[in-house]
Amino acid sequence: MATTKANANAVYWNASSSRQGGRTSRASGPQNVCVTNMQADLSSSSSGHGTKSCSLSVDHSLSHKPESERSMGATDNLDSLVANSIGRLVSEAGLEPDFVHLPSFNGVIDLLTRGVRIKMPSYEYILQVQLSEVQKREKAMRQHWERRGCSLILDSWKSQCGRSFISAFVHCREGMLFLRSIDISTVFDDVDELAAMVCCLIDDIGVHDIVQVITNNVSPHMQATEHAVLKKHDQSFIFTVCADHCINLLLENIAELDHVKDVLTKAREITMFLYGHALPMELMKKFFYFDSEIISNSNLKSVAKFLTLETLVSQRENLMEMFSSPNWVSSDLACTSLSMHICEVVQTDSAFWSAADNVLKVTGPLISVLYKLENDNCPVSVLYDAMDSAKETEQMDLYQRRSGLFDSDSAIQEATGTPQEVWWERHGSGTKELQSFAARILGQTCFGAARYNLDKSLSERLHTGKRSFADQERFRNMEYIYYNLRLMNAVPRLDGPPAAQHGKVTAQLSDWVSA
Repeated sequence: MATTKANANAVYWNASSSRQGGRTSRASGPQNVCVTNMQADLSSSSSGHGTKSCSLSVDHSLSHKPESERSMGATDNLDSLVANSIGRLVSEAGLEPDFVHLPSFNGVIDLLTRGVRIKMPSYEYILQVQLSEVQKREKAMRQHWERRGCSLILDSWKSQCGRSFISAFVHCREGMLFLRSIDISTVFDDVDELAAMVCCLIDDIGVHDIVQVITNNVSPHMQATEHAVLKKHDQSFIFTVCADHCINLLLENIAELDHVKDVLTKAREITMFLYGHALPMELMKKFFYFDSEIISNSNLKSVAKFLTLETLVSQRENLMEMFSSPNWVSSDLACTSLSMHICEVVQTDSAFWSAADNVLKVTGPLISVLYKLENDNCPVSVLYDAMDSAKETEQMDLYQRRSGLFDSDSAIQEATGTPQEVWWERHGSGTKELQSFAARILGQTCFGAARYNLDKSLSERLHTGKRSFADQERFRNMEYIYYNLRLMNAVPRLDGPPAAQHGKVTAQLSDWVSA
């Protein structure tokens, strides 16, 4: 076991950055004397939430200095602001280091600055400044989860070449934090090594700060890993499967029913025809009165199937109008056997559309649960029954009898219409321990990482190819910065990002676009 654990630690640490005292200690790369000034400009020009407009204020302290010094100060300030903006672009997009040196990019900068000479930042400078910003956010989040608890999220996934990975996140009420990705391709069926890896993550976060560990992996190996981890840590937290994955599995089982499979097969025929020809794609822009795609971009495949079916059903009248339009009827494509079959399904196959309606009556409520959880910031809606402290037992009795502050009109009125965590914050001040316990439990998420729609390609690149230690460390920092900047500004979307946002339809339903 000792050898196995040592091997697991090697796997873990080879895919992570060094830690000291439970806090992040990452290699910063080459130092730059301008970092301090850059950080000052960073705090004044950007709050870290979204894109901010950049305006230059006049520094009156320069008015008493010689003109050459005033000019130099203004230039340095502009250099710093531009460097910060470029740094955020490079880091948030996960661009390669040589991007800032491309002639075309420098041409864009010259155009935007209207000929004002700007000192381009080095990639090391960019990395150091953005790393500092993300580490500040991690420190603030740590302080929060040390008070209110957090959830460790283990997002299991496979690359296109079949390698297995786990991305580790921490979620608290302040948001989601990316820790690191780990290549488990060689240990995915080794319970001892998986358990040692998870325990390393738990120790890094703080075992007493973790309320639950959320996974999207229900394999026998992961279930055995959960038992081993809980045994080591005396059941001080729980393991649970994320809500979106649970419902996706339910929908997956529903999709395998024969009559549902027939409906989805015919719906897939329609979408493949629409997306496989230029004319219907062009006509849809005219006859469809919405900007999104028919194909759902959800990262959850079964959810995506039924959301796509729902869109088809809602757009049937527009499809019928499109296939009856002069532009379509007069086209060569309309005369083909395939197009005539699709038109017949859309216009006259009432049995298919009736069956689709019936399927959606079953799947719709399940998907609605996911949307409701998403809108409610994914709260856990139940309290643990076990309260072994005499003080906590007395306080629970007050709550059940609606005594004290719990008996107020506002407390009673809000009991059913207010999120439970908010309710306890407003009305639980007379029972501090119980209020704290309720906030710790109810404040946790029940979602995984899928709804953030993160592109995993950067993590894949980190674990492929041979690099020197310095290059690999820089790539780890780039991964850490990239995903956390994305999470800082991300809007969770169950149905995925709009295709117009990234110019492509999700790979989850690629077989609904082409054979």
